[in-house]
Amino acid sequence: MRRFLSLSSMVLLLPAVLLSLMSCGGAGKPETGALRPKAGEIGREYHKGPFCVRLLADKDSMSIAESVVLPVEAEVEQGYDAELPKFGEKLGEFGIRDYRDDPPRLTPEGKVVSRKTYTLDPFLSGDYAISPMQVKFRKKADAGAGTTAGSNDDGSREHEITTEEIVIKVNSLLEKDQ
Repeated sequence: MRRFLSLSSMVLLLPAVLLSLMSCGGAGKPETGALRPKAGEIGREYHKGPFCVRLLADKDSMSIAESVVLPVEAEVEQGYDAELPKFGEKLGEFGIRDYRDDPPRLTPEGKVVSRKTYTLDPFLSGDYAISPMQVKFRKKADAGAGTTAGSNDDGSREHEITTEEIVIKVNSLLEKDQ
């Protein structure tokens, strides 16, 4: 009898546990929802046809002793490639301390997300501008299609989304009169 009660309790408890786990995971929403800005962050999203670009600076103002983290993300339908911008040692007026190039991942909706994440350091106090960035999209070459040299269908064209400038205020650690 005791086993029956604990087994029946488990059967009743299992749906509640599964439901709570599903609600914690975002109910099937892609991880890209994490790029929604919170207070004190700068977030931008740009759409053009089947393409989407997202930027999120984790701070809109900071001290000169801090760093800002800037993910740049492109989302495309399967069958397309996204080319995220390449930067040297600087991004705008910021120095690039570190960057991570994540492997492309597939969302539950069947879209491919590419992401680069930059950690940026300021040199002096003031307003720092991150210039507009260009993200390019193109249809993947279909190796099995046997394209001919004269073929120029509209799907193989390169598309582009240009972001807007982002400004981050960098505050000095010194008092104004020093």
